[in-house]
Amino acid sequence: MDNHCPSLRYNPDMRYRVFLFEGEVDNGVGIPGNVDWASAGIKFCGEETDGDTALPEIGSTQPDILIKDIEMPFMDGLQLRKVVRESIPRVKTICLGGRDESRCAQSAVKPGGTGFRLKPVSYQDLINSYEKLSAALDRDTQEREDLKLL
Repeated sequence: MDNHCPSLRYNPDMRYRVFLFEGEVDNGVGIPGNVDWASAGIKFCGEETDGDTALPEIGSTQPDILIKDIEMPFMDGLQLRKVVRESIPRVKTICLGGRDESRCAQSAVKPGGTGFRLKPVSYQDLINSYEKLSAALDRDTQEREDLKLL
């Protein structure tokens, strides 16, 4: 797994906040544990390992992007996504899971999802996913502004 920061397009204003809901951060199975979020232009706003503690934190940080694991204690990533989208409809998600978790792959293509990523996810794949979601958030913002003008 490549955890080093490659040459990236830097986003100095770090427009979009990312929240990580993943239980395997430190053991190398899920998200690389030493991601330098700020160097990638990402405003990292929080991390939790179960749904009971994640919901209040997500509510207070209001992330734009939720990176979530499927298999989590108390509330899985799909349940969390549903609850979060009720209060933050604009939130975009990156779904993480193992080979046996195809239900997330199907759910991830619904509105608010960007796709299913197999764990372990590489640093570059994580950044590529973030950049795709940033572009989608930019489009959403532009569409809202255009509607206001009409």
